[in-house]
Amino acid sequence: MSLLGITRDGNRISDLVEKAKSKGIEVVPLPLTSTSFISFEVPDLNNIDWLIFTSQLGVESFFNRLNDSDLTVPNKIKIAVVGNKTEKALERYNRSADFKPSEAYGKILFTEFADKFKNQKLNVLYVRAETVNFEPDHIFENSLTIFNSLITYSTKSNKVDNELIKKFSCDDYIFFTAPSAVDSFNDQFGKPKSKIIAIGNSTAEKMIDKNWNKVTIMKNPDIDTILEYV
Repeated sequence: MSLLGITRDGNRISDLVEKAKSKGIEVVPLPLTSTSFISFEVPDLNNIDWLIFTSQLGVESFFNRLNDSDLTVPNKIKIAVVGNKTEKALERYNRSADFKPSEAYGKILFTEFADKFKNQKLNVLYVRAETVNFEPDHIFENSLTIFNSLITYSTKSNKVDNELIKKFSCDDYIFFTAPSAVDSFNDQFGKPKSKIIAIGNSTAEKMIDKNWNKVTIMKNPDIDTILEYV
């Protein structure tokens, strides 16, 4: 049975585990990072025209904080999301997305958003992690948009048992779902000996920076399609 390591904890990939088993693939959770929500002061949402989310965690951390404070997002506020997963997270809070980019990448989201609304004076709030791979501020420097960020969660490296990593051979696979997971793995174990798959361009770029070889990049950054690459 082939091994497929996925750099998330088991609770977030339980459905995938069953699908993989039916194909003779054993999914091994590799929680190389952990995420925690950050307490933040909720801004005056009455002055906001758009919210931008680039992750499910951004949606969850933001709306959970509002719910705890008995606050709601005014209906007049429109919402932009990076892709389908983030959109589905938003729908769990009874809101729908008003803007999605042509591809599910943060850089494309901000570039296409800025281009579409370049002649409009908008107040935009970007809900984000403490550390991000792409800083979009410069995209709005010459536009009418008032752009601000709100940090709502953080991601930190997790220790993973070295004996677990030793189980992976050169014929197995490790799927990296974020650049931070690449950093964490490299710091702990160096270059993987298994075949490596990146969820998207940012993660692949981080691998190349670490001199990892033969990187496979998913055509569509969706964890649900990972079995197509194994």
